[in-house]
Amino acid sequence: MQSSIPPSEQSISHNGRELTDPTATIRALGVGEHAMLLLRRRVNVPGPQGRSAHIMFSAYLVCMY
Repeated sequence: MQSSIPPSEQSISHNGRELTDPTATIRALGVGEHAMLLLRRRVNVPGPQGRSAHIMFSAYLVCMY
């Protein structure tokens, strides 16, 4: 799959759980055949008192075959 979202800004979720281990296989993360994944763009924006906050944009559904 290709995306215009830079890897550093990608957030991929399965069944409401963010998949955060970049070295794990899809199977090791518990994602089976015909699963639905959610790809979102995570953007850091300035928050109050100089803290950064994460905002999610551009939700895409990806179907695994």
